[in-house]
Amino acid sequence: MKPLSWILLYLLLVASPIKATITATVDRNQISEFDLLNLTIRSSDSQTRQPDFSALEKDFEIVNSQNLQNSSYTFINGQQTSRAYIDYTLKLRPKRTGKLEIPALTINNETTQPIPIRVIQQSNAMRQQMQEVLFFETELDATTTYVQAQIIYSVKLYYSESISGDFPAAPDLEDAVVEILEEEKRYETILNNRRFYVLEKRYAIFPQKSGPLLLPKETFVGTRGRGGLFSARQRVSAISTGHRVQVKPVPPAFTGEQWLPGKNLMTDSKLNLPEAGIKVGEPLNQVISVSMQGVSGLLLPDIKLSDIPGAKIYVDQPIIEDTESSNGISTLNRTTIGIVPTQAGSLVLPEIRIPWWNIELDRQQTAIIPGQTIDVKPLDTPVLVPPIMQGELAPVGPGTSSIDTRPQAWKWVSMGLLTVWLLTALGWYLSRRGERQPNRSAPQENQVKTDTRELLAACQGNDAELAHHLLLRWLRSEFPAHQSATTLAALQPAFATAFLPLEKAVFSGNTADWQGQALIQAIKGLQSTTDNASLGSTPYLAKALNPGL
Repeated sequence: MKPLSWILLYLLLVASPIKATITATVDRNQISEFDLLNLTIRSSDSQTRQPDFSALEKDFEIVNSQNLQNSSYTFINGQQTSRAYIDYTLKLRPKRTGKLEIPALTINNETTQPIPIRVIQQSNAMRQQMQEVLFFETELDATTTYVQAQIIYSVKLYYSESISGDFPAAPDLEDAVVEILEEEKRYETILNNRRFYVLEKRYAIFPQKSGPLLLPKETFVGTRGRGGLFSARQRVSAISTGHRVQVKPVPPAFTGEQWLPGKNLMTDSKLNLPEAGIKVGEPLNQVISVSMQGVSGLLLPDIKLSDIPGAKIYVDQPIIEDTESSNGISTLNRTTIGIVPTQAGSLVLPEIRIPWWNIELDRQQTAIIPGQTIDVKPLDTPVLVPPIMQGELAPVGPGTSSIDTRPQAWKWVSMGLLTVWLLTALGWYLSRRGERQPNRSAPQENQVKTDTRELLAACQGNDAELAHHLLLRWLRSEFPAHQSATTLAALQPAFATAFLPLEKAVFSGNTADWQGQALIQAIKGLQSTTDNASLGSTPYLAKALNPGL
């Protein structure tokens, strides 16, 4: 061929696009139920995007995958040619025995050919040989249970030599919630005079549907031996037996509003009642704790307390603590209830009943938090003490005193001096009262001004605890006719709308989100009403809240 012809052929090859090709190959077409299958997909287009391999998951579990770009060079008659390609290598584990298939996969508008795979059971001889080195032991604490009740499932892998591989994942159950109770435990044991190493995991399973619950077999595929220059690694595998659990529905005998199956439900109630007692408007907290085994905290019923005559009730969000151990999940629910007495007398806190199903005794039980009766005292009010009057002199019997024998003039002089003294004292008192009267309101007005300024500053800064403290002090001086802020709120709906969120925030402990602007407007509204005089307010308040007046 002439040199010109070689040049034209070379230019033609360079100018013509080379169509990318896709191939799929496997290392074996027949494997056992414990073997891993190697699948390689090669694309001559190195710019291929990551393919979608989800179609493989029908019959196989993708254990791992990796990508590798390669280049090859060839020399023909002194001419060098090169090509680049990318390999996708996947390790697949069969999901069942029988005839399976690697489906056709499409990449860059090209499709691979499907590949048939036959999966056979491991022979009894091979399984017996494997069990001398590696085997499973699985166990359930119950094969019959109720819906949403806890089952403890333990998986133990025994091995006598150096084994490498991945421990099976937690069981994937469609109609149950599975929680890992503890991380892998490793220890040693002796079986049939042979030492075995044990790898154990425990799970808590909560069936969510009545009927049969099937736990699949556990499988392990790994390698035996440490490997090295003069030793080969041998593939080993193990499989467990499956389990079947019969899940019963909620029994008709259960009368509670919320189904609650478990063990050892315990309750506790603490009331922070001071030794000196409680008065109207003074808050106190009741902390109720509910603990139980074999149930998640989300299933515990909320503590509900209806309105109580003579008090306002604020129930805080419960604090839930779940604890995992080898014996399962246990939970603690702690609820704080704020109680504000609104009237004096006996305040009755009702008992709280929690029905639950004891799965050990297989019958309903009811936990009872006893009720309590609290003696609520009225607020201290100023007591007006009547002036002590000088009593009349007792008559003196005849012959008991020598005063009658004195001249009558002395008696008249004494009475005159007494009258003059009384008139002088009265004049002095009236003059002193007249001097002090203009100044009496000054200290009080200054104090009100200080209290108001501090209260408004606390509201402006959204400091709930400080605002609550200053508000109660300010109301006692401004509205002495009322026993507490609660009684005033009953007469002033606008004030109650702003005051109750403050009270709830303080008693529940959630003060971070409280905003004081509404309370500022409510305080101003107390002076803009037409019946302020009946509320007992002072004229200064309007000036303090509205400086322009």
